[in-house]
Amino acid sequence: HSSKTSVGAEESTCEKQGWDAYKKCNACQQLFASNGTTKLDAIPYRPLSSHTPTEDPASKYLKSQGDCQNKAVYYKSCSVCEQKLTQTFNGDFGNHKMSTSWTSQNNEHFHACSVPGCDHTEDKAACSGGSATCSKKAVCTTCNKSYGNTLPHSFGSAWEYKSSDGHAHVCTFDGCDEHDTVKSHTSNIPAPTQTAAQLCTDCGYTIKEKLSEESSTPDQSSTPEQSSTPEQSSTPEESSTPEESSAPEESSAPEESSAPEESSAPEESSAPEQPSDSDNTGSGNGLLIVLIAVPAVLVVAAVVTIFIIKKR
Repeated sequence: HSSKTSVGAEESTCEKQGWDAYKKCNACQQLFASNGTTKLDAIPYRPLSSHTPTEDPASKYLKSQGDCQNKAVYYKSCSVCEQKLTQTFNGDFGNHKMSTSWTSQNNEHFHACSVPGCDHTEDKAACSGGSATCSKKAVCTTCNKSYGNTLPHSFGSAWEYKSSDGHAHVCTFDGCDEHDTVKSHTSNIPAPTQTAAQLCTDCGYTIKEKLSEESSTPDQSSTPEQSSTPEQSSTPEESSTPEESSAPEESSAPEESSAPEESSAPEESSAPEQPSDSDNTGSGNGLLIVLIAVPAVLVVAAVVTIFIIKKR
């Protein structure tokens, strides 16, 4: 083994094993240690070395995206084999994450950053469009959110509210039935008749319906039937003034003086019984005449009797 070739040492990497320096016989390829005498069975390889970490902010090493509040996080990599390692490092801050939905505040709308802790806004503008009513605010045509204030009631000119207590103007906004101060009705006539109802001259409300043909007026005029005074006033029978004044009978007056008997007008005048006929019940005037005539006849009979007594 007189002729040998020296092979220099080679450093190991994370991908390839290195070796220590050694010698090789040119004739038989026998390997020897670097001293040239110690035989070797194989090349004296060294073990693989560790990875060589480096910070490469390439997208393939990104662990978490950065935003306006937090930096991006990357995995370290090997500078030799480019393998992603377990160690990490921080990158730069990222951009705002703007929401696509509108945020409404203080009658304005804008796009807000969705990152917690960030108050950045963009596209800010005043809300506009839409129509407010007495019960609802206007709705912005851009952000579709309500804004501003409600409006006062807008009362119409017609008397839309009509009731027994009066009439009033009703709010013209949809869905609102509020009305202003109720005013009293003004009647067109003092009272309804059989041909005309009592109406309000302002709103046309029917205060009272017209009277029907079956009015209570004819029924009330039943005084001839109700006034049973001829029957009750039995004064012609009870007032026995001619009979009680029997002084002529007690006195021994001659029988010739039968004038009192002839003047039996009270008995003949049976007028009080005549009104009880069903034919005369409807005649109020006839009853009145009877009521006046009966007492008059009684008075005349009494006067005649007294005159005859005194004559005797």
